[in-house]
Amino acid sequence: MNRQQRRGRHSTAVDSAERGAVTAEFAVALPAVVLVLALLLSSAACGIVQVRLEESARLAARAMARGDDPARVQAIAHEVSPEAVVQTGSRAEATGNLATVTCSRPAPGVIGKATGWRLTATATAPVESVEAEQ
Repeated sequence: MNRQQRRGRHSTAVDSAERGAVTAEFAVALPAVVLVLALLLSSAACGIVQVRLEESARLAARAMARGDDPARVQAIAHEVSPEAVVQTGSRAEATGNLATVTCSRPAPGVIGKATGWRLTATATAPVESVEAEQ
């Protein structure tokens, strides 16, 4: 009885040199797959945080343009993006006064830890004056 007959009809013959090759290939490829997945998820998180920062800056600029006090402007910005650093300012333009708010924070996830990037959003709104409404 030869070797293949002893193994049975349904089994496949595998060289002893090839035994475990798939496991070794999987072990080599797994870290690369994990890295790509981490970068993909971190990129998505950066996009979500950027949208929140833009919304936070927009709402805070609108509140500042209405004449809300600086503490209220900060609170409005932190409602949408609690970890944001909020900077407020105003500037005079030829078309009128503008309220400007800048919100920023470190990038989340692997990208933020590896690169130290900061995400920033700036919004500007025309200052509402009481005289213009009368």
